[in-house]
Amino acid sequence: MIASVLGNEAEMERNNMLERQKAGIEIAKAKGVYTGRLYGSRMTDEEFLKKYKKVEVELRNGESLRRAAKLGCCSLGVAQKIKRLMIEVN
Repeated sequence: MIASVLGNEAEMERNNMLERQKAGIEIAKAKGVYTGRLYGSRMTDEEFLKKYKKVEVELRNGESLRRAAKLGCCSLGVAQKIKRLMIEVN
């Protein structure tokens, strides 16, 4: 019963937090401060691989994902995405 009450309280707080965030974004948009991501600003797969060429080279040389990410100065998630894109291209 206690877990249920705490779960409901957490859910309610999460909903309140999202409402406050939306209100803040609306206020910022009204002031002209908040613009968000520009339409079409997403990188293509080729641009992404070009940006992280060092990681791609390290992965092709047989380095582990973590080592390639460290040498390429990026996160593990980026290294995983690069590896996935390398497999899809070939």
